Amino acid sequence: MSIVTENNVEQKFQHYKFNPNYLTDFKGYSLGLSTEEINALFEYREAGNFVNSSLEFQKVTGVSDSLLKTIDPYFKFPEFKTLPQKTIIKKHFEKADVNLANPKDFENVYGIGENWG
Repeated sequence: MSIVTENNVEQKFQHYKFNPNYLTDFKGYSLGLSTEEINALFEYREAGNFVNSSLEFQKVTGVSDSLLKTIDPYFKFPEFKTLPQKTIIKKHFEKADVNLANPKDFENVYGIGENWG
């Protein structure tokens, strides 16, 4: 893609897959972003926020619709996977004095007797 600047100088910009959450100022410039747009993205990230869509990127940076249309195919956002929640089983244990226990009491203790393995 090339853009003609105010001085009628044609600038060519390089396009490649990128995650805007890790964009540097140099890479942002090479994509065609202005200094103000790059700084707006940096301020958003410094506040602890992350860009998760091309529309959010446009909202944060203020890039034009034409530039967004040009770079939109190159966005590379991470795929988030939802992990299944683990079921927590709470067991109730009774405290007993080991000195007063008989051999039959130990058969129910995991790792002792026939119930382990």
